[in-house]
Amino acid sequence: ADAIRERDNDEVEVEKKRHEVLGDSGYEFLNGIADGMRNDEAKRLLKLLQQNMGRNALTQEQSDRLQPLIKSEIVSINTDNVELFRPPDEWARQYLQRQEKMFQAASGFLTPAQIETLRTIAAYDLADRQKRMAARRQSLGIN
Repeated sequence: ADAIRERDNDEVEVEKKRHEVLGDSGYEFLNGIADGMRNDEAKRLLKLLQQNMGRNALTQEQSDRLQPLIKSEIVSINTDNVELFRPPDEWARQYLQRQEKMFQAASGFLTPAQIETLRTIAAYDLADRQKRMAARRQSLGIN
């Protein structure tokens, strides 16, 4: 908990310093690049999702509405090495809360069958992330 709090405080401090050094336009430019990278990752995940939707394919409008949810709730999840010290169950619980927030928002424009498919794919995604984090923990000797 202390490491996570310290990391979060450090991130705030680094952002303030970055803004001071770069000025408004440079800081905006840098944030635009980072936002573009998050958009690219959300697009990649959306494409993967669409490939696995089968008969429940998303319309363009649904995709356009789902992408920002994926970006804000899934792509933005911090999975740096500090997170490796968080108890795995706690990390998974927080991840599931973010997924649930996405499902709730998407239920306004996706069909029940699409939501169910999204839930299934999200469960596989969570299992994969947990597996990768466990391997990182093991490689660093974190129990």
